[in-house]
Amino acid sequence: MLSISQGLAEWAAGLDFASIPADVAAVTKLRILDVIGVCVSGRRSAVGAGIEKAAREFSARSTGPAFAPAGATSFPLFNAFANGTLAAALDYDDTHNSTVIHPSSPATCAVLGLAADRPGAGRDLIVSVAAGVEACCRIGLAAPGEFHRRGLHPTGVLGVFASAVATARFLGLDPVRMRHGIGIAASFGAGIMQAWLDGTDARFCHTGFAASSGMLATQLAAAGVTGPAESIEGKFGIFRTHLQGEAALDLSVICDGIGQRWESRNISFKPYPTAHVTHSFIDAALHLRRAETLKIDEIVSIVCPVAEYMIPLVCEPAEEKRTPRTASSARVSLPHIIAEVLVFGEIGPRSFSEERRSDPRVRALAERIDYRTDPDAPGRGTYKGWVQIRLRDGRVLERIEEYNLGSPQKPLDEAALRNKFRVNVKDTIDEVDAERIADAVLSLDRQENVLPTMKLLSALNEARRGS
Repeated sequence: MLSISQGLAEWAAGLDFASIPADVAAVTKLRILDVIGVCVSGRRSAVGAGIEKAAREFSARSTGPAFAPAGATSFPLFNAFANGTLAAALDYDDTHNSTVIHPSSPATCAVLGLAADRPGAGRDLIVSVAAGVEACCRIGLAAPGEFHRRGLHPTGVLGVFASAVATARFLGLDPVRMRHGIGIAASFGAGIMQAWLDGTDARFCHTGFAASSGMLATQLAAAGVTGPAESIEGKFGIFRTHLQGEAALDLSVICDGIGQRWESRNISFKPYPTAHVTHSFIDAALHLRRAETLKIDEIVSIVCPVAEYMIPLVCEPAEEKRTPRTASSARVSLPHIIAEVLVFGEIGPRSFSEERRSDPRVRALAERIDYRTDPDAPGRGTYKGWVQIRLRDGRVLERIEEYNLGSPQKPLDEAALRNKFRVNVKDTIDEVDAERIADAVLSLDRQENVLPTMKLLSALNEARRGS
């Protein structure tokens, strides 16, 4: 009987562009473009400044077309780490709804780290990212919610598989060496969620570690280093070591129907730079603000009925969520996010600044926002948002959004994602160059050699940092 790693490896190694459904190929190009944009916007964060400083410590600077907007180096592993961290820095990268894993960033950042100096066809880049993303979604689907429940970040733990499968496919490893790469990658799977409690930057590094560690695992396998065949399902595999005690675990979903049913179709793009489970609440609050012309001083209280699994992510500890100390902690605070929405009428690039976090209107309103468990909330695959606002005149305004914007049920189209990319890079390049890059990325399937596109991307490393 094949191990799970071998099953994934045989599928991914044999995958070609013709085997990928047209919609999956098209959305994979959009995912690559989206990741590039959020990497550039991540420069504006505190962790982006730290990455840039760390890059300067490397004595050998990149002279080739490397893409790493906080400081390209001659070291692909560092560039993959830097890009993965930047992609997560503003909580703006896409999410697999059922598992709350961010699979596109580690897969894309690792492959881009290799593509800088390797001539290759754009279709191979698309296939590689699609394979890594699909593998990661399926592995996560074996135990949705179980890592979060134990204080482990699933993108940190399982994102290494997105990177390892993607880079192994890009390098053309055979199934045996790819299986070894997956086995080695499992030893890198890690990420504690303590940073969610104090708003520190370590959580953003998880995606960077996943991108670079999966790449390193693949390169070791290519050089002949071996890894355990049952690193996923074995007695001491990643699930049984990380999920101690009783856990809802279904390993059959990982390889069952792979290639016929694409789990990655259930990934949502982000229209807002916040924890993804808050997005439907943002839409509900925005709707009420616009439809009712709300005045903040008329609001007595706000209640957000939430799915139970969302509580430790964005509702607790309550005091920290109401008065977040950092931009990082504000992005995962439902009461602060709703307060910003209702005070300023937006969540965007200017959100979560020190000025907005300390705004007395925001702070006072956040104190009046509470949550309760919604017993009828849907499962993890759907991020329902529900906002109830009680006014001084006794009225209760209410809005339910069944699906988050950017989900398969309410998708963002190519025009919306191009616009998101333009906004993310506007402080770095002008709109004409932004369109050139978008056109290049979205035509990867027609490129016999991706190096000209990689050279275009390297322009995003330069010049003016956003405010």
